[in-house]
Amino acid sequence: MSKNLEVILTPAICSNFSFENKTVVIIDVLRATSTIAFALNRGFKKVITCRDVELARSLKNQQSLVAGERNGDKIPGFDLGNSPYEIANLETIPENLVLTSTNGTKSVEIAIQSGAEEILCGALVNVQSLADYINRNNNDIILFCAGWKDHENIEDTYMAGCLIDKLNHCSLVNDSAFMASSIYQSHQNNSLIFLEKANHYQRLMRKGNASDIEVCLQESSLSVVPKLISHQNDISIFTKA
Repeated sequence: MSKNLEVILTPAICSNFSFENKTVVIIDVLRATSTIAFALNRGFKKVITCRDVELARSLKNQQSLVAGERNGDKIPGFDLGNSPYEIANLETIPENLVLTSTNGTKSVEIAIQSGAEEILCGALVNVQSLADYINRNNNDIILFCAGWKDHENIEDTYMAGCLIDKLNHCSLVNDSAFMASSIYQSHQNNSLIFLEKANHYQRLMRKGNASDIEVCLQESSLSVVPKLISHQNDISIFTKA
């Protein structure tokens, strides 16, 4: 059975798409969806996401760490930045990670409000496990690139194409899906050189986040699929699918 697949390159155009009855994959390679995948892989039972900084701050307790960034910078007073590298190197793991970010958590909220049937988190680090999961699913699919402040970006588009390459029985039904697939096919053999051109890659490098970039670009290094299990009072909860 063939499934329809669409790619949304930026949240700015999401109103042009119908999310109902579809599996939506949020893609924010640098860094939110990578951070969520790393957290669940390290042993956090839940990743709690929200858009509001003060709401995230209020959720800190003995069972949780609070992580987040705005404009690529760690939020003052938070335990961690939006950093998969920091997650990977934690000595102790509490029950929950609370996360807020500039782009990724916004896209989660949009997908929820638009009526998606299922919401997953995708990044290069879990792309094969994500493809395996989707290949067992009959829903139509939206690959929702978080981009950067409503602009499309290279790394999320590349990731969408990488995922498309690993999916079975999918019909690409919008030009953005063909564009993402073509970008991946053209650059999969020189991916690092290509992704170094990305504005957000360069932005994070200038801010001293080379370690995060390195772990975020390690394709299929994790075997975890983050899935939304609940949303209430502007708080979203992800666990392993």
